[in-house]
Amino acid sequence: MQENENTIILLDEEGNEVELELIITMEKEGTEYALLKNLEDESDDMFAFRIDEDGEGDILTPIEDDDEIEMIQEMYNEIIKED
Repeated sequence: MQENENTIILLDEEGNEVELELIITMEKEGTEYALLKNLEDESDDMFAFRIDEDGEGDILTPIEDDDEIEMIQEMYNEIIKED
């Protein structure tokens, strides 16, 4: 994982670099989450990741559980509602 300010470059399933913008990080019950948006995609779709540590730094683990995605979406909606 490479980072430059709010831009993160990850590798997709085929080994291609994908440039993502870090939209927000959030924490719930000791678990930290990140929402990222593909900079090459004009849609408003975001990807949810759990931020894990491996001793050498942070690892972004994609969230695939529907309940966890819904919880993250609700957290994000509450945050933007407050702004």
